[in-house]
Formats: sequence, C-alpha cells, structure tokens
Amino acid sequence: MVTRRHAVLALAAALLTCAARSSAAPAILSKVLQCDGTYTSGTSTRHPSPLVRADISDSVGLRVTPARMGVGTMSTTRALWRFDGGVSVSMECTTSGGCNGFNCLRYTYTYTDANGSDPMLVGRCRYENSSGDCSTSSGLYSSRLPPMGLAISSCPVSPPATGANTLFTTSGQFGSAGTFTGVNSGSVAYSATWDRPESYTLSAWIQTSGASSQTILSHENPLQPEQYWGFGLVDGSLRHFDSRDSAADPDVSLGSGLTDGAWHKVDVVRVNGSKRYFYIDGVQIGNTVATSTDSFAAHPISSAVFVGDSSAGGEAFVGDIDEIRVMDSALSADDLMLEYQGTFHKYSSDAGVSYTTTAASFVGGPPSNGTTATWTYTPAETGTSNSRWIFLAQSTQTSSAIKTPLLLTLDSSLPIAPTLSGAANGTNSIDWSWGLPSNFCPPPGSGSVYYELIDAVGGGVIGGSIVYPLLTTNETVSGSPNQLRSRHLRVTDVWGTSPLSNSATVYTEANPPSLFSVATVSTGGAAISWNANSNPSYTRYEATYSPDNFTATTSTRLALSDNFTQTTTNLTGLSPGTTYYVRIRAFNGRSSDFYGGTRSASFAGGSFVTAPSAPVLTGTPLSNSSVRWDWTPQTGASGYSLYDGPTGALMATGGLVTFTSATLSVNTRYDAQVEAFSTSATGARGSAFTYTLANPPLSPTVSQMYFSSGTLTWGANGNPTDTFYEVSVATGPTYGVVIATLSVAGTTITLSNLLPGTSYYARVRAYNGLQVPAPAASFVVFSATSTRSDPAITISSAPSSPYVSQNGLVGSWQFDEGGGLTSNDGSGNGNTAQFGCTAYSCASTPTFAAGPPGLGTSASFAGLSYGAVSLSSMPFAFTDDLSVEAWVYPQTASQQDQTGIIARGLQGGEDFALDVFSGRLRFLATPGYAALADALLSAGTWIHAVGVYDSAAATAKLYLNGVVAAPVATGVPARTNSTNRTPSIGNRQDASGNYIFPFYGRIDAVRVLHRALTDSEVLADYQGSFVSTVTPPSPNSGVLVGLPPNAFSAPAQIYVSADPVGHPIRILPATLAAGLASTPAGLTLAPGSIVEIVPIVGGLPFTASLGSSATVSIPYADADADNLIDGVLPPLSASALSMYALNTTVNRWEALPTAVDAAQRRAVGLTPHFSVFALFAPSTVGTNLSGVRVYPVPWKPGSGGRFDAVALNFDHLPSSGRIRILTMAGEHVVDLRYDGASAGAATWNGRTQHGRLAASGVYYAKIESDAGGSVIVKFAVEK
Repeated sequence: MVTRRHAVLALAAALLTCAARSSAAPAILSKVLQCDGTYTSGTSTRHPSPLVRADISDSVGLRVTPARMGVGTMSTTRALWRFDGGVSVSMECTTSGGCNGFNCLRYTYTYTDANGSDPMLVGRCRYENSSGDCSTSSGLYSSRLPPMGLAISSCPVSPPATGANTLFTTSGQFGSAGTFTGVNSGSVAYSATWDRPESYTLSAWIQTSGASSQTILSHENPLQPEQYWGFGLVDGSLRHFDSRDSAADPDVSLGSGLTDGAWHKVDVVRVNGSKRYFYIDGVQIGNTVATSTDSFAAHPISSAVFVGDSSAGGEAFVGDIDEIRVMDSALSADDLMLEYQGTFHKYSSDAGVSYTTTAASFVGGPPSNGTTATWTYTPAETGTSNSRWIFLAQSTQTSSAIKTPLLLTLDSSLPIAPTLSGAANGTNSIDWSWGLPSNFCPPPGSGSVYYELIDAVGGGVIGGSIVYPLLTTNETVSGSPNQLRSRHLRVTDVWGTSPLSNSATVYTEANPPSLFSVATVSTGGAAISWNANSNPSYTRYEATYSPDNFTATTSTRLALSDNFTQTTTNLTGLSPGTTYYVRIRAFNGRSSDFYGGTRSASFAGGSFVTAPSAPVLTGTPLSNSSVRWDWTPQTGASGYSLYDGPTGALMATGGLVTFTSATLSVNTRYDAQVEAFSTSATGARGSAFTYTLANPPLSPTVSQMYFSSGTLTWGANGNPTDTFYEVSVATGPTYGVVIATLSVAGTTITLSNLLPGTSYYARVRAYNGLQVPAPAASFVVFSATSTRSDPAITISSAPSSPYVSQNGLVGSWQFDEGGGLTSNDGSGNGNTAQFGCTAYSCASTPTFAAGPPGLGTSASFAGLSYGAVSLSSMPFAFTDDLSVEAWVYPQTASQQDQTGIIARGLQGGEDFALDVFSGRLRFLATPGYAALADALLSAGTWIHAVGVYDSAAATAKLYLNGVVAAPVATGVPARTNSTNRTPSIGNRQDASGNYIFPFYGRIDAVRVLHRALTDSEVLADYQGSFVSTVTPPSPNSGVLVGLPPNAFSAPAQIYVSADPVGHPIRILPATLAAGLASTPAGLTLAPGSIVEIVPIVGGLPFTASLGSSATVSIPYADADADNLIDGVLPPLSASALSMYALNTTVNRWEALPTAVDAAQRRAVGLTPHFSVFALFAPSTVGTNLSGVRVYPVPWKPGSGGRFDAVALNFDHLPSSGRIRILTMAGEHVVDLRYDGASAGAATWNGRTQHGRLAASGVYYAKIESDAGGSVIVKFAVEK
C-alpha cells in the first residue's frame, strides 16, 4: 500500500479541450432501415427489425484512430508536455569547492514544450573543474538527476554540449516520449496556478512493465504532508490521490493491466462534490466519491510539480510517458472516448436510462485517419421501441460532434389502404387501380403484402388477392352496357390488414348509338333520330353537327349537361341549302348521380341538306311596258320558280335567275314571288314589286308669268292620274344653279317666290310609282320666260372687288388670316400661299400687318434675302393672256433693283414679274419686254398695281391706281412657261434660283388672271377695293347701300324695294304684316321708312352674313329741317331715329348701330346681313302742354343724392315754345327756347340771364307753346 505522503506527485499536465460545438465539427446524419431495405434519414420506420446507420464526414478530415490530446486555451489547459524536443542545456560555474574541493560545473537540462506549458527541469549533472576557471571538466562528480530520455541511470561521463540538445529519442505514442529509468524525473517550478481547482482532469499516455507504485505526476510539499494531489500506477492499476478527499479515501486505485508493456491512455477526472472517474483507453473503469471542497489556492502547496516520481522519491516511474496533460476542468466520458478512439457510438436498450459503448463497423472497412469522404458507420444492434443511439465523431483538429440520442420510432400501426379509382374499359369491363399505401411495410420488411377488392354493396371479396407490387386489376361485368359498380380496397402487411378505403364507383361504357336517320328537313332545321343499341333508358346522348364534316366547325345540339335520354331531337338554326353532318354519341352514367360522363368512342351519324332559303327578288322597270325580275342565287338550290304575285300563276321555272315581263301597262304596279328548290326540298318564297316606267310629259307650256310667280302646264301623255312629276327651275339655260326642284301630283304648277324682271328656265319629267324617272335623266323643257318687271323693285350690280371671283381667275390671296404661316387661295384652286424661308441663312419670314383700309391684313416683308411667300406652279402653266394685280405698300422708296412683288421664273428668264426697277414699279410680261412706271415709288403709301399682257395685241401695260401709268410695251411675243418654277410673292429668284431680291414693305390682294383685263375692268378693280355705294335707280334712289370690298365672294345683284308692303321682293306679306304688328316697344315707325334689300348671288338669294358689315342709308321726311318727322302726330324727333332689321325667324325687330345725318335727312345703319329695314323713334314731343314734366323736384345740385342732377329737366314739350323762370316774388330769372331740335325736352343749368347761379328757393316756370297756350309749374332749388 502506498502511503499518502508518497502519493503526492509534483507533476504538471495539460488540459484537453473537446470543442463539442465547434464550427469545424464533423457532420453526422443518422438513418433508419425501412421496410424496402433502404436507409432514410429520420427516426421512424415500419420495419419489424430495424437497424440504424450514421453517415459521418468532416471537411477537414475525420479522425477514426487515437490522436494527440488537444490543446485548449491556457484558461482551461494548465500544461501539455509532448516530449517532442525543445530541450536546451545550460552551464554554470560555482567556486565554492563543492566538487571534491574543486569548482563545480553544473549542467542543467530544461524542456520547453512548443505549446507554451511551463518549462520542465529534466536533468542536472555536476562535473569537477580543477583549472579553477571552469574552462575544462575534470570528470563527473554526481548524477543527482540523470537526464530524462537517456536510457541510462546516470549522467554522461563527459559534460554535454550547451544549447539545443536532442534528448527525447524514444518513440512515443505520438512523436517521441520521455523515458524514465527509476532514477530520473522531471520537475516544474511552483506557481500559484499549480494549486488545483475543485474539478480537474489528469491525462497521459504510458508504457511500462514495472510493478509496485509508479508516479506519473505529483504535487506535494514535504513540509505540508497533508496537502497533495496527483496520479500514477499501483501494480497495473490506475491510481489517483488528492488530500482534499480525506473524508472519503484520498488515495484510490482502480482497474488493471497497465503494466503489460503496451501504450495506454489513462485519465482521471475529479468532479467536485460528485465523483472521481477513472479511465483506461477511453473507457471508464470505475469511480469513487469526490468530496465537496475548495481549491488548493486557499491553502497552496508551495513546492515544485514532479513528473515521473514524487517529491520524496521512491515511486519513480520506469518506462515511457507521452502527452501528459493537466486541465482546469472536468472532461466528460464522451470527450475522453472521442480523444482515444475518434469515432464511436453508445447504445441504450432501456429508452436512454443507461448507455454502453458497443461494437460497430464502417461499411466497406474502416477509413483512414484524416479522410474527408462520407463514411457509413453501422452499429450492430437491432432496434426496438426502447432503443437509443448516440453517435460521436471527431475531426483531426480535435473538434468533436456529439449527436443527441436517436429516438427510434417503430410504427406498428395497421396499414392504410390507398385511394381506389376505377375506369371503364369497355361496355363490360372495369380497370381498378390504386397507388402505394401511405402507411405500409413492403418486402423485405414484410414477408408478403397483398390487396383485396371488396364489393361495396355485398361485402364479398372480388377476384381474390392481388399480390404486391401489382397496383391494378380488371373486373368483368356481366349484363347490359352502362352498368354501375362500387368497390372498396384493403391491404395486408406484416402488421395486419388495413380498414377499407373509401369506395370507388364506376359505370361501364355505353354502347355507341346506331341507325341514325333524318325524318324531315326545312330551310333552317331537321328532325333526327337514332337507336339506343341496348343502352339502358337512363343513358344520356350527345348530338353534334357540322357544315364541314367536323374539320373546322362543330356545333352542339345536345351536351352531357342537357341530360337528354330520348332518341329523337330537332336541329334548329341551320343555314339554308347547306349539307350538315351529324354525330350521335352516348355517355355512361345517369343524371341522378355524378358518376360516369364518358362519351362513347364511336358514334352513329349521317348527313342531310337543308332546303334553300328564299331568294332576294328585285324588280326593275325597263320601259313603260316591261319590267325585269332578278333574284339572288341560293346555296344548295337546283332551280327556281317565279310566280305572279296576285294570281300565283307560274311565270318561269328552271335554273335561270332573271326574267323579263313584257306587254304591261304604263306606270303600273306589278308583284311577283320566287322560290328556290333542291332535289329534296323547296324553300320559302321571296317577293317584290315594281312599276313600269311613266311616259314623258307632252306640250310643256308657260301659262302665265307675274312679278313673283308663274304657272306651268303639260300633258300627261297617257300616264295614270297618280303619276308624279318633277319640275326644275333655274336662272340659266345650263341649269348650273337650280333654284327650285318641285314634286307635282298633277299636270300644272304655280311657281312662287320668283324675283321680278328675272329670266327663268324650267323643265319637267315624269316619275313612276317607285320614283324612277322616265325616260331616265330626260326632261321636257319649257320655253325660256321672264317674270314681269316691278317698277317699285330695282336691280343694281354690286361693284367689282378683290374678293369677288372673276372669269379666268387662277389665284387670289387676300392675306386676311392675320396670323400663322399660310394664306388661303380665293380662286378655288386650293393654291395655298406658304410663308417661309427658302434657305438656311434666312433671317426673317414674312408676317402679317395692316392692309389697305377695308381690305383686312396684308403680308409684311422685312426686305431680307430668302424670305418669301411661295406658291404652287401648277395653275400658271399658260403662255397667252395674263393679268397680275396687287396692292403694294413700300416701306422705303429705295428698293433694290428687281425687287419682287410677284414673279415666276429665274432672273432673265421670267414667265412674268411685277417688280421694282430703278425706283419704279415694273411689269415684265416676258424677258426684255417691260412696262416701267413713269413715277418713282412713294414710301408709306398704298399703291394699286396691275400688269396686263394682251397676247392678241402683243402689248404689256402697267396700271397704277386704276389708270395706265407707264408707256405701253408693244410687239411683246408670247410668254414663256418655266416648267416647275414656283411663283413667289415679296421676293424673286436670281439666275441661280436664289431668292435675293426681297421687297421691304407690305403686299395685299394679289390676284392672277388667265385673261387680259380691260381699262374699265382695271379701274373697277381699283375702285372696288374701297367701300362702294350702290345707288338704286328710281323709284328707290333714295336708298343707298354701302358695300365693303369683302361683302361677297362672287358677283352679286342688289334688289331693293322701298315699298315691301305693296311690292315685296322675297318677304311674304303675312310675315311682314306680323312684323309690323310687333314693332319695338315704345317706338313709332317713321312713315315711308320700310325698305327690303335682297342680294342675289349665283341666281339665289344671299342669306349668309356678309364678309364685313354693310351700311344702309334710308331718307326721312323733314322738309322744314325742324328735326321733326313731317306728317307725324304726335311728332317724332328725327335725331331720335334708330334703324331696325326684321328677324323673320323669330318675328323680332333687331336694332342696328345707327347714325342720323340731319343735313342729308338720312338715317344710316350698320348691318351684317340684308333683310327688311325700317326707322323707328320714340314719341318724346307732346301735342300740347298737358303732359309736361319737370324734375328733379326739389333740385339739389351737387348733393350726390337722388335729387342731384346736372340740370333741371323739362320734357314732353310741344314742338316749339318758351320757358320763363320766375322767383316767388315774380322776378325774371331766365328765358329758355325749345323747338324741334329739342326733341320735346329742355334743360336749365341753374344760372340767371346774367350768368350768375340762382339762389336756393322756390321758383315758377311758365311754359308757353308757339301753337298757343301756357302752363305754370312750381319747383324748388336747394344748395
């Protein structure tokens, strides 16, 4: 028995860290044997004898054999000595004479492990030194501590070399080992960290054959023999001693077999207050009590730690020691087993109450250390419901993985039958099928697995067992087609028989129908039938049809959803004359449940042709005795029959589609019917009617012509009395403008609303009952005639104007748009003028500016190159007569030579040009022939310029302001035509085509005519550019009409009647009477002031608004110039006259802006259109003094109130007289005269006859009439 004091070892060890949760830990995937022989991840299985496996891998390398102890942080690892080198030798010399009287040479061996453990003293030898200077050795003096690792029991005879020294040469478990001979040991200097904590782990690899006590590591202070700890061997047992466990047994030895000369890993783990565990080769061999105590730090052991012996000696280790480790924590059994073995598992058969490490193997043999492949680890145990496995593995970097217990779930429940489904396989066969059961054990887990089909009604087994792996069976069904069967399925495996599945219900297939037939056929339908072909009465049918034999179009008459069980039906909505193909199929199942619905693969079918549809019949009159019948061909028709409508008599039959009926009556209705027929059916009839043509009228006669009406008659020429006639009336023989088209039921008509003194042309033609003229487009013409002239109605022509189109006009541009980049062409040729630039270097495009008075806006040019108004060349491609005119406003008189007004063609090759040359206007009819104005240009003045080329006279003339203004160019040859040259305004081209002759100023009213204007026409054009006054001849000469240039766009005639009541032009007498019965409120019509004015343009009254407002001047009677209308009582003041126009649409007089010209006795009104005009005035002049008024009373001048006024007013005065104002005392203040010019009113400004302001007070006014009589009124003045 080893005494306690000898159990105290001064040996340090390192601590292993088992990083169970390291990120580099091996991956472990556990798997369980399934019934089909495969292993799957998870914990559940239905296999009756399952095995388990684990797939283990590590990306760094898996450890499967013993490996070096791990080095953790120094916080948990106190020391780890591997004895793999790191020994140094040092020497010191002492002169104390301790070595036989000589100086001593002391050589010290110190081992420093690479992992940072405390240095260990592993040898010390002393040698004599007789030289006295320690330079040589005189021989070994003592071997107190022979060097560890040398296989000798004493120090070397000769001193070793100092510095690095190879001491550990013995092969260890890993690398080299420390060799102990019983006389040597290692020691580590004391520090407080060597005082063991309450829990710790001591580990080492040893190899020894020695008996008795051997110390691996101990820590003991001989001066404190009651404090010690360490571990070692006693006769092959593992020994641990710790003085703190004295309450139990401080020195305990367990196990055996450690002296067999083989390498063994030994571990002692102290868990404070629990156990001390003993491990040999990773396996716990036993344990004993560990007292709950404190750390040695509370009572330190102040002595060195010894390795391979105790501090007192006598327990030296004989053999090899490797990998001594001391840890400040308690490692688990799993940690230690992993450290020894690398990969293993533990097994529990009692549901995890206890575990044992059991045998296992790797599939394919054990792997080598460091493999990175996945290896399958296989325990030998067969699992039960109480089985548990824990798998552990370690990487070569000493990181371990510990798997939580694998809890095996053994599913022994009954299998679950799969879902059963069935499908008809003919009229007497059903295929039943199912998938794998969701919970069953297939072979080899089960000896056998089989299925059974169960009758859902009777409960019997159908057809015996179906052995796995079959998943289908066929059942033959006897009897008729379309029969219902319902079945369950059950499955049996090693654990028993499943409950029945839900039932599956299937109908066998239905037979396809047979014997299709067609009963009747019509234009749009057919009745069809078929045979059930042994199908039950509940069998449903589908009927489809197609006009193209089902290649592209299919229609369904009967669908499954219709639940149709009969064998006959009608097809409707078919197209006439069309071949249809029909298919009839049967569905299995019945409408009372939701099973079945499968359509039969084949069908019964056939085809038929529908009857043709009714042709569309039309009748066309050919003459007054024949008509033609036409009808449309019909699909499927083989022929047609035409019948007389009223009698039904057959008129024609066969393949024809037209027929002519002859010897008929004039303008008489005829009816017919037609039908199409095929080989199998006749379609409906189409009907129509028509009329024969009427005869042309005879003997057209103008019976009477009046001022505004006329009567026409003609002969019927055998036409029925209900024949209609069309009468056309025009103002010209070409009927270019038809003023009236009238429908007449008889043979006479009275024309109305004609203009007096006007020529008219008329024609007539007859229409049959369908309003078809006969003969087509042929008229019978009446003789030309005229209405009677009405002396009271005068006709005047409107003057010429730039806006009025003339004969030969090919272009007209007024530039009245006022904005934008275009100007419209007034000639009707659509030659729109474009404002723009003709080159990229253009600096300014033309704009709009004010034009000549009355002519709107004009085109304005800045005088810069390349700016121009461009025109199309198309209308100007002629070489004969030409007239060019324009209004020109030079901004400066200094214009560049050849500055263009309007021109066509290149410089020197002009077709024509109106330009400026030598400061004068010039007209070029053709190059070299020019008319140059005598006068120089005048800046800031509008000039009307006209150039005329007369090809017959070979002359070129230039007119300015209506008269010839230049020598006439004679002998002028025919003009040229520059193909595709674009005319331009405001600029012209040089010889190279550049627009470099710009005009600086404005241009307006440009016109080009394809004829030569006469002198008078030029003058008329000039004068027509201003407002013109039309003075009608007598008796309407008193009425004046002022027309602006743009009043009309075509020549017009002005009809005037100063007596529309007795001599109306267009207004109906009743309309005028209604207007006169509804005069403006409070106004009186001036006698003789009613005037009707009607402009006629193109033979028709012009009812639109004028281009600009015109003026109408109507005279009034005031012979004595007293401002009173003559012959009116009560008098009307002429100055109060206003002109009104009658709006006949709403029967209302509408006031016009009016000015009274007292000197000329005229009222002038401004009107936007022509109508009936009249003068009205209020009755402001009294016939006596009874209605005289004075106001305001009192008069408070300057007060700002309701009685304030500029003057005191007197109204409703007689035609003339005097007002004398007196004070209350009768003093004369002032006299006031009034007359016709006063219009029945007078005012007093409040001043006396001496010009002074009258004082406040009460006054009298004596009002006297020149016709006799007076009246006195009283009023007050307040200031």
